[in-house]
Formats: sequence, structure tokens, C-alpha cells
Amino acid sequence: MRQGALIRIKAPRQMGKTYLMMKVLSYAREQSFHIVVVSFRLADADIFSTLDKFLQWLCAIISDQLNLAEDISPHWKAVFGSNYNCTHYLGKIVLAQLPSPVVIAFDDVDVLFHQPNIVADFLGLLRAWCERSKHSNPPTDMWHKLRLIVLHSTEVYISLNQHQSPFNVGLSIELPEFTPEQIISLARQYGVAWSIEDANQLSALVGGKPDLVSLTLEWIADQGGNLETILREVNTPANLYHEHLRQQFRLIQEYPELVPLLAQVMSQAEPVKLAAIQAFQLESLGLVQLEGQSVRPSCKLYEQYFGSLLESP
Repeated sequence: MRQGALIRIKAPRQMGKTYLMMKVLSYAREQSFHIVVVSFRLADADIFSTLDKFLQWLCAIISDQLNLAEDISPHWKAVFGSNYNCTHYLGKIVLAQLPSPVVIAFDDVDVLFHQPNIVADFLGLLRAWCERSKHSNPPTDMWHKLRLIVLHSTEVYISLNQHQSPFNVGLSIELPEFTPEQIISLARQYGVAWSIEDANQLSALVGGKPDLVSLTLEWIADQGGNLETILREVNTPANLYHEHLRQQFRLIQEYPELVPLLAQVMSQAEPVKLAAIQAFQLESLGLVQLEGQSVRPSCKLYEQYFGSLLESP
């Protein structure tokens, strides 16, 4: 609700970032705010080829979601450069037309970390927009209407000027795993009466990962199963987590350079020191946890599955 607000939500995959974002946006809608959600995973690869093309795409997405029938071309003048054109369009064309604040939520910002042509300029723009909104003087300046949400899955491992980075301003929220007490509370909502021993047993297997905890409780509630059965069958092909593990395996195969590093982490009894970028990438996938400058498996389930699957012949 505050002028110049920027909320940053960080957590690995499937930890609830998008769910939290949607709850925030639901509240914003109740206040009659306008909503825009930009997921960078939906952009075609060629969108990232130049900063100019990327920022025009962004303006088009914003206009489309706000139902503004605007032609971007007349407002895009080469002499001013891409950053100025995008900022001018957002302030003079978008914010000026809308009677109430606009929340723009940027999801999957990590995608941009791999786009050296655009990442520094765009993140610098977010910081500039945040500062401009914070210091805007209504009603003559429309920037007071802008609110920003940024979601990312890993630490920011690219080099950014601290005065141009959006990652050291605003409200930072890092989603932790569920504690055993929170697991008990969630189990109660599923109609499952668990003790602290039950919660600790599940936590020892899957950590406090929300998706795996929920999967477990859904199965118990729907199938009338029990935790003992899950623990007994966890190393069999028919285990409850089989499809989830297959999905994680397919995901890591998209990053072939990380596979041998993951195999090393999963086979070692002690935390393994990796280069910062590779450690952050594995953390963003939810497969490892950081311990200082080293990493270890994020849960026993992953350690057993990937340790066996990726072990050397």
C-alpha cells in the first residue's frame, strides 16, 4: 500500500513464491489496484536478443494485461534510447491513464541472469522506477501509482552496482522450509492427527519442503495411508515420490554441466565446496542447501535417489 513499495520474494523452486505473490495480488485487487504479472519464462528466446526488443515486449505485455489499446511505435524514438523510451511509456502512457495504483509482479527473474545483453540495464531500470515512485509528488507526477514485486529462486550471482541494484532496497522475504510444528499444523488442516515424532520423521526424509509435505499429507488424507507405509516403501519404484523425483531428474538434465556436480554432492558425507554460480543454480532447483561456501543435499530423499541414480558405474 505504500508509495514506492518493492517486495522481493526469494526461495528455491516449489517453495511457494508464486502462491505468496498471488495472495499479495489478491489483496491488491481488493484495494482496486491494477495488476500485471510478467513471467520471463513465457518470453521467446529471441525476445532477449537486444535490450530494445526486450523492453518493447515488456511494454506490450503491460499494456495488454491492463487492456490499454496503445501502439508502442509512436512512443519509441531511437534518439532517446531503450531505457528512456520504456520509462516514458510506463509513466506518460500507462500510469497516466489509470485512476488507481498499478502492481507489476516480475516472476522468474532468474531467467534474466543468463541474458548479459539486458540484465544489468533492466535491473537498473527497476531500481530507478522504485526510487522515482518513492519520491514522486502526486498529483502532477504519476509515478506514485507504481508498486513492484520481484520473484527469484537464487542469490543474485551477477555483478551489479549497489546503487543500481533492486536487490538491496524494498522488503525482502526469503521463504524457509516448514518446521515440524508447521507440519503438524498443516496436517491438522488435512484432518491428519500427527505427533511431533511423526513430523520429525517426515522432516528427516523430505526436509520441510512445502510441495513434498503437502504431497504426503494429501496421499494420507485421500488414500487412508500412513507414514509408516511411506517410509517403508521410499526406496521402491512404487514410492509416493516417484513421479516428483522423475520430474526433478528431467529438470537437472536441462543443465548437463550441473549433473556431475550434483552426483558429487549426493555421494559425499560432508558438504562439498562448489563455484558460487553452480552452487546457487543447484540451490535454485531445490536440490541442495548452502552451508557457507559449500552445499549439501537439501533432503534425505534427494540424497538417496540421486546418489543411487548418478553414481559412477
